[in-house]
Amino acid sequence: MQLPHVKKLISFFSTRDVSVILVLTFVSLLAIILFIWHSNEEHLLDMREIIDKNQIASQKMQMVNNLIELARSRTSLTAGVIYEEDPFVQDELGLQLDILASRFARLRRELLSLPLSIKEKKYLEKQAAIVPIILPAQRRSVELAIEGDSASLKEAKRLLHEIVNPGQNQLVKIFTELIDHQRKNIDKLAILSRESYETAREQSHLLVRIVLVFGTVLSIIVVLRVASIQRKIANARDELEVTVRERTRELAESQTTLQTVLDTIPTRVFWKDSSNIFRGCNHLFALDVGIDSIDDIKGKRDSDLVFHAIPFNNEQEDQEIIASGVSQLNKEIGVEVNHNQSWWEVSKAPLRNENNEIVGILGSYIDISERKRIESMKDEFVSTVSHELRTPLTSINGSLSLLLGGAIESLSPQVQNLLDIASRNTQRLLSLINDILDLQKMEAGKMKYVFQPIDIADLLVKSVEENGEYAKNYSVTLKIIEKTSIIVSADENRIMQVFGNLLSNAIKFSSEGGIVEITLTCQDNNAMIKVSDHGRGIPARFRKTLFGKFSQVDASDSRKNSGTGLGLAITKTIVEKHQGTIDFTSQEGKGTTFFLVLPTNNSNLSKENQAANF
Repeated sequence: MQLPHVKKLISFFSTRDVSVILVLTFVSLLAIILFIWHSNEEHLLDMREIIDKNQIASQKMQMVNNLIELARSRTSLTAGVIYEEDPFVQDELGLQLDILASRFARLRRELLSLPLSIKEKKYLEKQAAIVPIILPAQRRSVELAIEGDSASLKEAKRLLHEIVNPGQNQLVKIFTELIDHQRKNIDKLAILSRESYETAREQSHLLVRIVLVFGTVLSIIVVLRVASIQRKIANARDELEVTVRERTRELAESQTTLQTVLDTIPTRVFWKDSSNIFRGCNHLFALDVGIDSIDDIKGKRDSDLVFHAIPFNNEQEDQEIIASGVSQLNKEIGVEVNHNQSWWEVSKAPLRNENNEIVGILGSYIDISERKRIESMKDEFVSTVSHELRTPLTSINGSLSLLLGGAIESLSPQVQNLLDIASRNTQRLLSLINDILDLQKMEAGKMKYVFQPIDIADLLVKSVEENGEYAKNYSVTLKIIEKTSIIVSADENRIMQVFGNLLSNAIKFSSEGGIVEITLTCQDNNAMIKVSDHGRGIPARFRKTLFGKFSQVDASDSRKNSGTGLGLAITKTIVEKHQGTIDFTSQEGKGTTFFLVLPTNNSNLSKENQAANF
């Protein structure tokens, strides 16, 4: 075989899956073994057949020899009877002759019962043709010899020499030829037996050689394949080492970048494992808890740290977050440090692995002391301004009401118009101040709530009636589509304030001639109130801040549709104080639906709500 062909063969086997090669080799070897085994089985069957034929041929030859001996014995006995002078001996020899005749006939029948070839049958047919001539002559010669007279004896001798002896010689000749034929058959069978044996032995040797060749080839294939696999493993190992080095470098760079980002943000960040042991933090958190290096915090617990000279102990709270899997966001805590009040906004969330299993907690602290100080100043300013403005505005509004009510008999139309404008603006300012003060009370927890069983359906009808005139000013119709009598524990005045805010908003943002639809149903032991308008809807960019303070759909709303922007913020606070929820759905150009849910089984109102009743 040429060298390129050898290389191609080696390349073929080295690139194939060794299991496929082994299977193909095994199947091929098994097929060859089965073929040779089947061929050997055929040769064994042939040898068995030859042995059987050989045994039959030997049996035939033995029978023919016996027939020859019987024929010769009969001839001798016949001659003995003829030439014997003693009558007693003649009788004895005659009896033996009859016995021999019987044995000859029986042995001939046995020979005829064996499988015979055509040639053997022809020999026996020749013998069968002679026997009817010989036997009567033998019997007649014996009978004549026993009679004893000279003529009978002479005739007996004639029959012996002319018929019996020649016939017996011919029989012996036929049987001798038959024996020669059988001997030749036995020789042929012996040759065939040797040939079958030699063939079987050669095939066995061939099978051994094939097994050796296949074993050698298979060993070569396995060695080539193993060498190929080892080369691939070595290459894969080299590639893996390069990849690991690159990933390690990238991970180190990523960790460095992440640590740099964490150290530059004005937020304290830390993370723990599920056993509440610190695994890392940023530089600001390390400084706050008295750690010089961020690496020193690893392995520590809360009890090992102090936060601005105050023991840092949040393990129970952190363990609850890990156990529940619920994040704690924007929790405000106050800490007194060096006789100064410090405020922090804390957020914590469970850390999860790739299998979504909780493995720890991530926390962050933001110093909101300055923001709290500014909010306090703002609230104090708003409260002061509101209280300072409320009294004079009330006086002005009362004076304007007197003037518009006819305190002065004759007013020019121009003065009347100015007084109307002044009265509306004064009422608007009073409404704004009242809303601000209400919201401030609610946020401070000082708003008074009087909870008592009321029928929400009655309050809804009452609110619709009270806002009827307001709806007529906008050419809008208020329509109760469905209502059910539902008893809840609530503050009647505050719920009326909620209904008034929702209905006034729906009226203001409905198109002229529009209908505001109201429904009241009971769902899951809750009172579900829906207020739907078919106005312009709320743009998506305003939906997240709609319940915030001074929130309005756009800047023109404060002028076109009079409002303070505090109504929905107040409404949400009141609803939540009743353990309810409020939300909305809206489509631009099609309208908005506000729906609020109030629980009917709220007899166990929170102590916080009950404490507000003072």
